[in-house]
Amino acid sequence: MEPTFILHRHPFQNTSWLLELFTLNHGRFSAVARSARGPKSRYRGQLEPFFPLLTAWSGKRELKTLTLAESESAPLILTGNALFSGFYLNELLIKLLHREDPHPQLFSAYQTALLELSKGSALLEITLRRFEKKLLEELGYGLNLSHTTDTHAPIQPEMHYQFIPQQGLILTPEPFVG
Repeated sequence: MEPTFILHRHPFQNTSWLLELFTLNHGRFSAVARSARGPKSRYRGQLEPFFPLLTAWSGKRELKTLTLAESESAPLILTGNALFSGFYLNELLIKLLHREDPHPQLFSAYQTALLELSKGSALLEITLRRFEKKLLEELGYGLNLSHTTDTHAPIQPEMHYQFIPQQGLILTPEPFVG
């Protein structure tokens, strides 16, 4: 059984779901949940975005078959702007992660972000920026935000800096207005 989140789902054939899954050790991939939309489905009410699941699947091709799914913990309920933010995180993962490329630390960061969003954190933007920063690091595009790139001096909160693409953060004598 693998910790899993559903990033996206849509109807497939008559009674199935086509799922985009994000797992702890296997990364992102697609799976079919057969007969999952029927009134007597064993998955009824479980295959929802933002619900922590434990799953199993079979198949060696690009499209797997979901064989088991059960709740890992209580569902994370997102509403309002937190719900839109959750869908934004899901879209980032779908668009930017390669299939079957595991990112255990990113999975943990995603789980933490969803938990913060479900608590109705007033710091929604901070939650999103923290996740985006971790995603960039995992993809090999991490930003050094602790030191300047020209002198390697530590960033000081009372100072002003400018970010220059292909160069990084540099100290500026006054606030940059771009």
